[in-house]
Amino acid sequence: MLAAAASSRDLVDAGVHHPFEIEGEVYPRERDRPSAYLEVVTRDYFQVVDEGALRGRVFGPGDRADSTPVAVVNASLAARHWPGQDPIGRRVRLNPDDPWATVVGVVPDLKLEGVGNPGPGAGFYLLQDQIGWGWLELLVRTEGDPAALVDPVRRAVAEIDPDQPMHTILSLDERSHRRTAGMRLVATMAGIFALVAVFLSALGVYGVLAQHTRHSVRELGLRVALGARPRGILGLMMRRYQPAVLIGIAAGAGLGQTLLGPLAEVMPHGSGDWTIHLGVPVALAMAALLASLGPALRAASVDPMEALRSD
Repeated sequence: MLAAAASSRDLVDAGVHHPFEIEGEVYPRERDRPSAYLEVVTRDYFQVVDEGALRGRVFGPGDRADSTPVAVVNASLAARHWPGQDPIGRRVRLNPDDPWATVVGVVPDLKLEGVGNPGPGAGFYLLQDQIGWGWLELLVRTEGDPAALVDPVRRAVAEIDPDQPMHTILSLDERSHRRTAGMRLVATMAGIFALVAVFLSALGVYGVLAQHTRHSVRELGLRVALGARPRGILGLMMRRYQPAVLIGIAAGAGLGQTLLGPLAEVMPHGSGDWTIHLGVPVALAMAALLASLGPALRAASVDPMEALRSD
């Protein structure tokens, strides 16, 4: 076991979205108070998640129930409420009757909004010894197989409090897998629908180009009769097909960017993920190329005598 701590969340789900107050700010109405994600932790929490402070410090041995209340904020909260300023030494509290907690450090954004939710989640951390949160998750950081620690952890908790129940013991990977099961199902279905759409698009492109080839039979027959080689006919037809295909892909990409714009804040990576905007046009271009190859090969193998006799 490398480190152990308790937290009000399990590192996968979102923290509690809680209103709070900043010293020096005036809030005429309750709804005017800002809100942010809150996570209540024990002192060794940041050792468990293996993160240090970007500025100031994290909780330490000197932070106790009878010492000055302290808080740690994440980078997003600091940027939102103290842009261009040093938040160290500022004071916050959850409710008007609570004591002020002094900000002692700024840490990176650690997905306080939960796995798979849009972020970053502006939030802050308070110390369990100073606030006394009622429901906590036990977090244990280890090397090797985490399942090997289940029985030792149960015994350690039982030695402290035999009546303390423990249930739903899972590794972080298992919790993440459960948390994202719905999203993975949706992603799989979306991938299947996308493949079907690309297949139907390729069929449509093939049909349109095959029809165009049939209307060009006489022209192609004349070209072959005048000495055009099959390779030249193939190149000619491909040059004719590709501009229309590229224009269609460009128009579709532009429309997709427009439609994805309003969804940027609810997509895990935003609407600007280059793998999507580059990969989809490339996939469609390859599908169009393969679809147009058949009619082009058919055009290149046209019999000039049959072509000249056709209507």
